Amino acid sequence: MKIIGIFSNARKDIDHLGAKRVYEVLKNKCKVICAQDLGIEGIVTVSKDEFINQAECIIVLGGDGTILNVARMFFRHNIPILGINMGNLGFLAEIDKTNLEQSVEKFLRGEYKKEKRNMIFASVERDGQIIGKCNALNEITVSCAKYKRMIELDIFIDDIKVDSYWADGVICATPTGSTAYSLSAGGPVVDPSLGVCIVTPICPHTLSSRSIVMPMDKELKIMIKGKPKRTSVLTMDGQDGYELQYGDIVRICESYHKVTFIKLNEKGFYTVLKKKMGERSKLHD
Repeated sequence: MKIIGIFSNARKDIDHLGAKRVYEVLKNKCKVICAQDLGIEGIVTVSKDEFINQAECIIVLGGDGTILNVARMFFRHNIPILGINMGNLGFLAEIDKTNLEQSVEKFLRGEYKKEKRNMIFASVERDGQIIGKCNALNEITVSCAKYKRMIELDIFIDDIKVDSYWADGVICATPTGSTAYSLSAGGPVVDPSLGVCIVTPICPHTLSSRSIVMPMDKELKIMIKGKPKRTSVLTMDGQDGYELQYGDIVRICESYHKVTFIKLNEKGFYTVLKKKMGERSKLHD
């Protein structure tokens, strides 16, 4: 690759030290650009449009949230992402900060594969009009906008009503997102190679309400019910969202877009899962 972009989260990559380490490996081998001003001599700062048009790959330094943010900024342009985990726990990052230089060298030698991950698409309807659209890599969540309030939701799959939730909300997750918020809410872990969505209620009032695993080529419809004055909110990947009202309809289906990740490790999903779940349990010891 001739031009590589870097995106660094200053809260995780303190003083952009990780970005500096990456640049030391990349310099003299390719042009390195950034849409941020990292203050690193040799990295060319460009506009976002120039970044999109020039970067053949984006190396992202941060945690899963940073990678999700970058994925949602650039997914329409199909730029491969290589994640470097600068935090404590991450399922999306391919490289650990402890072996950063060796991994980047391996990437430069072409010893990698590309893996595409499915996204989901949501539209929000109000009074027969579409008022919002969004794509998400991990999950789309509908939840109450106010603290300590529950909402009532009707759940349909291909226009067949399958359940009603009186709960804090509902999560529609991709397999990539099955190890994130959905898992915390009691949803199953799903292999990212599967073309499914996981529908998981958040703290449902009835014990009979459980996660539903549905094919991604079917449509999930969420109808906002309950009290007219009680507002709720739709969020995608826990970052951006829309305020919802009584009677709104959220339709979720497979997105036309995918996110491409650079994979360096020979380890499969289940090996990584075992390692990460072990790290997660240690965080709570």
